[in-house]
Amino acid sequence: MSTMVPKPLILVAGLGRCGTSLVLQMLAAGGLTIAGAAAMYEDRDGFAPDFTPPESWLDRWDAVKVLHPHLVRMPRRPLVVVWLDRAPREQAASQVKWLRAMGDPLTARDDVVSLFQRQLAVDREAAIESLYGLDRMEMNFEHILAAPLEAATFLSEYAAEYGIELDPRVMMEAVRPRDPSCASDLEVTPQRRGGFHYGNVG
Repeated sequence: MSTMVPKPLILVAGLGRCGTSLVLQMLAAGGLTIAGAAAMYEDRDGFAPDFTPPESWLDRWDAVKVLHPHLVRMPRRPLVVVWLDRAPREQAASQVKWLRAMGDPLTARDDVVSLFQRQLAVDREAAIESLYGLDRMEMNFEHILAAPLEAATFLSEYAAEYGIELDPRVMMEAVRPRDPSCASDLEVTPQRRGGFHYGNVG
C-alpha cells in the first residue's frame, strides 16, 4: 500500500524588514493558504513569527513566516525554505525606523543604523546555519521589486519541484511598484496584536 507524501510546508524566513510579507503575498495570490492575516501574515491566533507554534497548528497552512529562524525550533513537518535578503544598510535603516516608531530609546543613538547593520551580519550567519540541511531558495527584496515576473517565475519553479503549482503572472500582481530604499517619509504605524508588533513595510 503506497503512502501519500505530504507537500512540504514553505517557511518564508529572514530577518526583520526584509520582504517576507511581500513573498507571502505573492504565494497567497498564487492560491496558497498562508498562516496569519494579510498583508503582514503575523496575526496568528497569538503565535508570533519568531516563536514556534504547535505541529497541529502548522498542518493548517501551506506557508508560514519565520523571522530569526536561529531562535526557534524547526517543525517536524517536511520543510522547504524561501530565504529573504535585503540590502543591509536599507534593512538596518528600516528596522531602526520601525523601532523608532515604537519609541525604542536605542534608536536615539547617532550610530544606530551602523549598529543594526553589524548585527544583521551576525544574525544572518546564525540564521543560515540553523537552516542547514533544508532545501533553500534565496530571494532578494530589491530584485523582487525590480523584476517581479522574473522573481515570481523563480519562486513558482522552486515550488513546482515539490508538487506545488503556482502561476507567476498572477503572483507578480501582488508586487506594487515602489522604491526599494528605506523611505524616511514613509509612515510606520505599528500595532500590537497577540503579543507582537506589525505594520507597514518600508
